[in-house]
Amino acid sequence: MTADELQLGDVAVGTSVAQIVHNVNQFLRTVWYRKNVIVGSFVVVSLLGFLYVATATRYYQANGTILILQSGGEDLVSTIGADTGGNDIMPTHQALVHSAVVLQKAYEHLAPEHRIDLQGVPAEKCGDVLGQNLSVSSVRRTRVMSVAYRSKDPYVAVAVVRAITEAYFEFIKQTHRGSAGATVDVLTRESARLDAQIKQKQHELLTVRQASGTLIASDEGRHVTVETVVQLNDALTEAVKQRVELEARLAAIQAAIRNGEDLRQHISSVEETVGREILLTRLGFNSRDAGAQALLQRGLLQDQAELNALSEHFGANHPRIAEVRERIQTTEQYLGAYQQRINQQMSQLETNRLGPMLIQIIGQSLNNAAQHEAGLRSVYEEANRKAIAHDSVATRIQILQHNVERMERLNDILVDKIATAELQQEHGELKAQILNDPQVDRRAVSPQISLVMLICLAATVVVGGIIVYVQDSMDDRFRSPEELTGRLNVPVLSIVGALEPGKGKGLRAVQSHMNPNASDCESFRTLRTAMALSASETDRMVVSSAEPGDGKTTVLANLAVTFAQSGKRTLLIDGDMRRPGMTDLLDLKGMQGLSNILHEDRDVEILADEYVIETELEGLDVIASGPRRANASELLSSPRMTDLLAWADGLYDQILIDSPPVLAASDSIVLARMVDGLMIVVRPDKNRRRMVMRAVESLRDLNVNLLGIIANCVSSDGGNSQRFDYKYGYGYGYAYEYGHGNSETPDDGGSLPAATDQAGTDDDDQYDDEDVYIEVDDDRLDDQRRAVTSDRVIPRPAA
Repeated sequence: MTADELQLGDVAVGTSVAQIVHNVNQFLRTVWYRKNVIVGSFVVVSLLGFLYVATATRYYQANGTILILQSGGEDLVSTIGADTGGNDIMPTHQALVHSAVVLQKAYEHLAPEHRIDLQGVPAEKCGDVLGQNLSVSSVRRTRVMSVAYRSKDPYVAVAVVRAITEAYFEFIKQTHRGSAGATVDVLTRESARLDAQIKQKQHELLTVRQASGTLIASDEGRHVTVETVVQLNDALTEAVKQRVELEARLAAIQAAIRNGEDLRQHISSVEETVGREILLTRLGFNSRDAGAQALLQRGLLQDQAELNALSEHFGANHPRIAEVRERIQTTEQYLGAYQQRINQQMSQLETNRLGPMLIQIIGQSLNNAAQHEAGLRSVYEEANRKAIAHDSVATRIQILQHNVERMERLNDILVDKIATAELQQEHGELKAQILNDPQVDRRAVSPQISLVMLICLAATVVVGGIIVYVQDSMDDRFRSPEELTGRLNVPVLSIVGALEPGKGKGLRAVQSHMNPNASDCESFRTLRTAMALSASETDRMVVSSAEPGDGKTTVLANLAVTFAQSGKRTLLIDGDMRRPGMTDLLDLKGMQGLSNILHEDRDVEILADEYVIETELEGLDVIASGPRRANASELLSSPRMTDLLAWADGLYDQILIDSPPVLAASDSIVLARMVDGLMIVVRPDKNRRRMVMRAVESLRDLNVNLLGIIANCVSSDGGNSQRFDYKYGYGYGYAYEYGHGNSETPDDGGSLPAATDQAGTDDDDQYDDEDVYIEVDDDRLDDQRRAVTSDRVIPRPAA
């Protein structure tokens, strides 16, 4: 992409942003003008909000907090320095409280009078309903869990929170005692089997004693075979004990995997069962590294002691102190790296890897123990047969007595294991304790007044904005002079009321001349003062309008009279050679005028002196429009118009020009480029807003000095005086007439009937049979821009 393309892209983005800002600004102005709609929307929405608050069902909330504790013996992980963390269990417990199992149990714990929120709900769906009104959260970086429930009754809310808490405790108790329970089951089955064997051996011993009449054999003088049997019996007892412990540990690990428990807590028990060396080797550690680490630790302590001793006799830069300090630093770096490696390896032991590894270690050890037990049992049975075959009945009784004692000792060991497992079951690895019991709170949490107010404000903005937008789109009128100023960003110089039509002809039809002290004429003096105090020159001005029927001719005639009454020599030029309303208003039909001056070849000063008409008001002269011409725009943009304005500027203090509407023809823009500026007459009650805005934008695009707006036909109470029908349009009407051969009127001064502009309206009734409407598009604006490319601003002559 080239630099020019980038620059064009930046310009386009800037233009779009500016357009968005402009549109937003315009909409905000519209909202301000229609603020009554916003206020009304706020009142309606507030009433609806009040009705909702008054009629909505009240909901009350009960809150309880639970502390999650994790306990248990020190495992291998903590022994070698790994950090287990701990805050990651809170999302799991929050999900457990919200689980269907806990909620269904909570429903079963609820009394019938506490089920008012569940009326008409099937029993299997009650848990889902409880979950809809339940909220569970945890305080960040803590193990404190908050349980809250909303209900129509504050007492029911408290009862539900307590039921959910109780159901959660039961679930935790059942789940986290699973591994200990599996151990108890295995040990209990083995103890029952030993009890049966003990009873069998005791019965056999009793039978032999009764048959032989022999009492308990003495230990003295036992045969070597009997001694071997006794030793094998002891070894077999230890093998059975080891096998049973491995089976119990394997069952506990399998239960922990099924329950999703943390398997790292079982590492220490595996270490006790299979040995530390084997476990460390299988986990990727080396006992020799641990020994080397211990030696380094001792060496580090010795070096630190040596450094302290040397520091008492030598300075900090002594070679021996530097050597010892460097050795200490190297040792510390090695130990830190070793510990970091161990922590990293331990953190990578996930459940899906640790579980199968532990099961494999225990399973392999269990197979070895079972094979060892089977071998001992085979050797024991063979030795037992030999002892029975060679010894006497007393020997047999002694062997049976020893077997009974062995089994009893093994049974005692199993009983101790069962007791230990039951103790672990009562005090498991995970505990939960209630911190704050839910209390009855009679303050309703729903509906919330503050939330309803915020919703009402938001609804007011949305609903009021939509209503304002719809109304603004449907009502394309200016509703007040203030809106006129805000939307057009042009000052309103004066507000003219509705004038009564004059009964005479000529100046007698102008109210400012016939009744200058009337209150309605004060607006024209205000306009005259505004022009006099303007920062720019206002001696030569064009007065126009956006559309026909806005009263520009009446306003201009009254303004000209006001200037003349102030003592200024004033020249009033009817520059509308298409519809000469000023000529008709001042009863100058058929008079030669502007078109003759611009069309003839004689000197402009001679023609101007000849065609200027003195009125009965001293200081006010008029140049009529003259015969109608087809090329009005070309005549107005000719050098003769420049010469006429230069001549008039040397003789008159104030020059006022009446021109066609801006959107109907380009004549107003042509004239405005030659003088000091242009004023637009707007009727807020009549003009279509889009038309006026388009007219103002076209003037700005063509660099016309727009002095201000004259709001016409505004009632004294601030409202609009009346509505007017305005079917006729300049643009289409001119094209229609000129296209039918009426391109130029005779030079004898006869002109076509022109519309008057009395009481703020143009009389277009005589053209109603055309029944056409104004349709202004962008093509006409382009024509206006092309028409003024050769316009020149008239320099003032030297004094």
